Amino acid sequence: MKEADWQPSISDIEWTRRTIDTLVEEGAWGIPSANVLLKVSKINKRYGISPIKDRSLNQNETDLLIRTVKTMKKLDYEIGAVEGGIAFHSGISVIFKMA
Repeated sequence: MKEADWQPSISDIEWTRRTIDTLVEEGAWGIPSANVLLKVSKINKRYGISPIKDRSLNQNETDLLIRTVKTMKKLDYEIGAVEGGIAFHSGISVIFKMA
């Protein structure tokens, strides 16, 4: 399945909601398998994306980031900022269009 066609399941959405619920306001959520750190504002329903390691994402990491962005969108969260090499190296605009 292409990532453009992937949609989060109810269990994906609920797992993500529960994970966000454990965070403090402006808390960080590390997703090592996607090489990203999300800084989440529960009040503003926004999050920032930063690389854990400043390098290009590989295809598996990019796919997981796309899935994460799509799931966050289902929870009405918007991307507030993208930092580091992710924006430059990984075609993040493509990720946003897919999500």
